[in-house]
Amino acid sequence: MEVHAESGSTAQNIERLWSSELDVAFVHTPFENADDLGRAEIATEPLVVGLPSGHPLSRRRRVRAQQLTGVPLVYVPRRSSPGVYDSILTQVYDSMTPDTVRTEPTMERVLVAVAEGAGLTVLLEERAAMLRRPGVTFRRFADPEPTVALAVAFRQPPPLAARRFVELAQELGRQPRLAHRPRL
Repeated sequence: MEVHAESGSTAQNIERLWSSELDVAFVHTPFENADDLGRAEIATEPLVVGLPSGHPLSRRRRVRAQQLTGVPLVYVPRRSSPGVYDSILTQVYDSMTPDTVRTEPTMERVLVAVAEGAGLTVLLEERAAMLRRPGVTFRRFADPEPTVALAVAFRQPPPLAARRFVELAQELGRQPRLAHRPRL
């Protein structure tokens, strides 16, 4: 058995599972058109809002989702992961349609646009901690915080090595997380 670690978006990882390039892949759920794939949820990850540093909401400790109504949104294209995209926007905006003023291919480019003042964005808290950018302030949401599920996806039926990998990932996902969250 060989283990190779590679990165990719949920959509890319699903494609690679279908083409048998991968036996298992970490993905965010929900994902669509993959009923033939198995999945095991292992954790949930909180979302945060990224704001231009001069925006009035950047002075708040936590932001209520309702406060984002009418504030322009800069985001990634829906095609990169339609299920996750829809889940995030529904959690944040409920039945309202956000005023998406710009889409960018990567979260790095999204944050450049936010720093330029084009609007706000929403992203995973741990990703925000890794992608610090001058001109962007990250704030947590007030409770209930929106989240995204992290899962391991696999081809059916999974080979023995894939089953063992999934079991290990589930076991690790059940362990308590460190008490501290990334400092934003």
